[in-house]
Amino acid sequence: MKFHDSTDSHSLSEACHDLHIHRSKLLEDRLKLLHERQGLLEQRMLLLEQVQTLIARLRYYQQWLLEQRHHWKQ
Repeated sequence: MKFHDSTDSHSLSEACHDLHIHRSKLLEDRLKLLHERQGLLEQRMLLLEQVQTLIARLRYYQQWLLEQRHHWKQ
């Protein structure tokens, strides 16, 4: 398809401009999503640290209870 008249050329120019705007909007949206994802990953890391701390505490208390139980049996 060839664009010879000025109307077709103008339409093509507008279409390219619209595509550029759409692409810019998509890139902005992608950047926002990446920032949101980074925030979610940071929250996940904090939650994992909290879970690890809780597991360590539970193991400590489990060991303590086992020792107490051993003392009670004696």
